[in-house]
Amino acid sequence: GVTFDPSRIQQCAQKLAGEARDRKRDGCTVASTAVASLVYEKNTNCLLFDELVLEKLHEKISKEAVKNPEAVIAKLEKVRTALFSNGLNAHFIADVDAIDQKLMSGEQWSWVTADARFGKGDRFTASAGEGVKPSLGKQLLIGVGGSESSFIYQTGFLDADWNSDVLIPTMVFGQYLSQCEGPLWRAIRGDGLAYGANIFVKPDRKQITLSLYRCAQPALAYERTRDIIVMGDLCHRIWNLTSEEMVKIGGPPMSRVFDESSFVRSIAVHPSKLGEMKKAFPGSTKVKISDLQFAC
Repeated sequence: GVTFDPSRIQQCAQKLAGEARDRKRDGCTVASTAVASLVYEKNTNCLLFDELVLEKLHEKISKEAVKNPEAVIAKLEKVRTALFSNGLNAHFIADVDAIDQKLMSGEQWSWVTADARFGKGDRFTASAGEGVKPSLGKQLLIGVGGSESSFIYQTGFLDADWNSDVLIPTMVFGQYLSQCEGPLWRAIRGDGLAYGANIFVKPDRKQITLSLYRCAQPALAYERTRDIIVMGDLCHRIWNLTSEEMVKIGGPPMSRVFDESSFVRSIAVHPSKLGEMKKAFPGSTKVKISDLQFAC
């Protein structure tokens, strides 16, 4: 088995504390940690599994590993015993109502309890987003000296699981808004307001998150994003576009993308693949990076 060494424990704790100091200088990390503190319950892994959050704990462990190594090792042994007391953990991610109960009966798992290496098993059910307890309406503003850009995360609650009729349309809408050359890309990044603007739909966490990444003008970027998302006309056009209309309207320009007289193409590959790409695209011309540069 694993033998705990006090010096190695100290080194690991110091390393984790050092990573936290680095993360504190990154605005994106700080914003992500801050919004997590407003979304999750205080004792959940989603909040605690973060070097920045655990910095003081890791510093304390580092000091205790020198002053009182026996106590630190005893606590780690206690944790190890708790983790491996059953010997086996089985996780099922599925529609629970659709599982044949015969497969989940105690007889099917008697081999676990019969084995001396395994302790008494416990069966429990976890639901998506069970650790979510958002402090709705609360906002945090944090200064980060090591970051020149601004970062905004805004998260809302999505009361839908994988079987919900609401989820897929919501995910499609989020992808439509966030895609390259999409509404947010053109309005936010295209105008130099922020480097990234995305909507993330997270069904496993029952959340919808707006991320504005590396903002040059955070207030304007947020206002522009809000106007785009809440504009009723845009939503109406998306949801009322039928598949027939999509083919009729989007078909011709889509086909022109593959008409050799109607497109331009650039291919960047590793030098070892130039010959392969030349065969695949015989009309292409090999150039050097210097050929693309301004000659002065």
